Amino acid sequence: MEKLKKIIIPILIILIICAIIFFIVSNKKTETTETITSFDISDQVFSQESIDKTLQDTANAGYVESFNMEYTYSNDIGAKVSNVILSDNDLRIWVDFDFSKNKLTRNSVIYDYIVYDENNKIIGYENHENGKSSDDYLKDFCNEHGITFDESETILSTSSVFNNIVENENKISSLLTLSTNKGDFPKSQKIYIDIIKLTYSSSSGYKTYNDANWHFELDLSEKTYNRTSISYKLKENIEGLTVDKINVTDTSTLISYTYTENGAKVEFLDANGNKFEPTSSTAIGDNTTASMFYSINKNNLPQTLYLKLTNSFGQEIGQVELEIEN
Repeated sequence: MEKLKKIIIPILIILIICAIIFFIVSNKKTETTETITSFDISDQVFSQESIDKTLQDTANAGYVESFNMEYTYSNDIGAKVSNVILSDNDLRIWVDFDFSKNKLTRNSVIYDYIVYDENNKIIGYENHENGKSSDDYLKDFCNEHGITFDESETILSTSSVFNNIVENENKISSLLTLSTNKGDFPKSQKIYIDIIKLTYSSSSGYKTYNDANWHFELDLSEKTYNRTSISYKLKENIEGLTVDKINVTDTSTLISYTYTENGAKVEFLDANGNKFEPTSSTAIGDNTTASMFYSINKNNLPQTLYLKLTNSFGQEIGQVELEIEN
């Protein structure tokens, strides 16, 4: 019996220690989860893997416009705009939704919208389902404001990306990014955001709310509408390559180029050969015309920069230094 006690007691002690460790670890995991689902701006914007660290530098430099507004409710769903970044190359809008009365079941929220400024310049528009109501909304808007409707000319953005950043069953924050290679976005003092249709995932399946009527009017700071940028060009020509635009602003970098060979690749490098990773890219037509967008602002770029070209077989065609345009 004594022998059995000597065996059982150490086993019980080990089991108790394991239970204590498991309890501590479980509590730590719960705390971490609560932190991740926080809607505080410091967690919401800057702790996400898909958002580059340079956004933090952008915020520190005063180029993140924050809006302390209450939720506006439509069909028991709340919406508000929390943050905006506007540069020559892109517009980023954080839209928060409150689904307290319509519980979310998945990280799935998309919406149809129109974004325009005080001069009725349409910065962006999207209709995800090609529904007639959304198209009619845009056409009616153009008629009311005396704008000739030609989607390829009227809409300034060339691409848009949705990224739902924070999720729990009650709230979600959606980052909408609009980019352009047509020309610079206007130096707007006000922007307006109309959300006209919302699709989301609930416990009863996907729902589309066709009669959304959220309208947000946002005043931008003088720093944003008086922003400056730097343009670069190639120091030397490379046969077959045309660089239409290299524009660096306080918040981002755009490189737009055309190359004669389908599948050729352009990389953006510093003097040590370190490659900058684009946050998004757009290919047009036969993939010989493309634009690349980077979350790198003009204060964080190294002094010496290069473009490197490789063909579709991965062979280097050439590397050329960039210089600032006068």
